[in-house]
Amino acid sequence: MFRYEDGADITDEEFKLYVEPFANKCHEYLESEILPQYISYYLATGVGMKALWQASFKIHIQSAAGMFNMNYRNYETLKAKIIDILYNRYRLMVTSEDPLNFEKVS
Repeated sequence: MFRYEDGADITDEEFKLYVEPFANKCHEYLESEILPQYISYYLATGVGMKALWQASFKIHIQSAAGMFNMNYRNYETLKAKIIDILYNRYRLMVTSEDPLNFEKVS
């Protein structure tokens, strides 16, 4: 169902009932599905092309997440998903987080 109002006449209660849960659900999807995939691609491609500067894992995650202009809510969960994707899709094992470093696995 689409809303017909222009947004100017929505009550605070309706906003909390409909809009906030929708925005939260979209943010959760972005953080749990899209962000780990993109950051893994960003790191694997950047390392493969020798285009990244030495920094910590957290700094690289923040840099890549900045493309989405969002703050992630759970760094440890995000990091774990990225590590898993890097290993399983790109065959890169994180050997150091500060500074970030990888080992290619076969």
